[in-house]
Amino acid sequence: MESAVIDSCCLINLCATGRLEEMLSATDMTWKLSAAVARESLYLRRLDGAGNPEREPIDLKPHLASGLLEQVAPRNQAELDTYVALAAQLDDGEATCLAVCQHRGWWLASDDAKALRMANELTVRSTDTPRIIKTWADAGVEPAEISAALQAIEARARFLPRASHPLFAWWVRLSQRQRLW
Repeated sequence: MESAVIDSCCLINLCATGRLEEMLSATDMTWKLSAAVARESLYLRRLDGAGNPEREPIDLKPHLASGLLEQVAPRNQAELDTYVALAAQLDDGEATCLAVCQHRGWWLASDDAKALRMANELTVRSTDTPRIIKTWADAGVEPAEISAALQAIEARARFLPRASHPLFAWWVRLSQRQRLW
């Protein structure tokens, strides 16, 4: 089984669905989380009874306790040096994730365009929210559940894939399904 390090934008998006465990488990990967990403993954958006936006805290403790997410950090000077070089261009979370992935041959899970571009330059394999959701959906999830998950990500994490993303049309088609009736 391969390993992947998830960054905060991807983690927040998946947490917004309330189905993080199902989605990550569908990928057949072991999932790693850096302390920097945990510090950056604080809140989801929700609406109060009057329709006003408020912040809902993200609690990662149950996912760490269950073993779904395992904490990871740079473990040697080479990883630390790569982290420092990347931190000049990326947030701490993305820099830590990418440094660890590059040195350990792990996947990066990110929706950050710059982090994904740098992963490609460093020949680090990557995935993102739409691909993780598609893998979960392809495991036999009902279209209404997929739609609800996509809508939750759009509303609670304020994420929509770029129009150039290969799964953009799939995402838009399925996220609109429930809105039609």
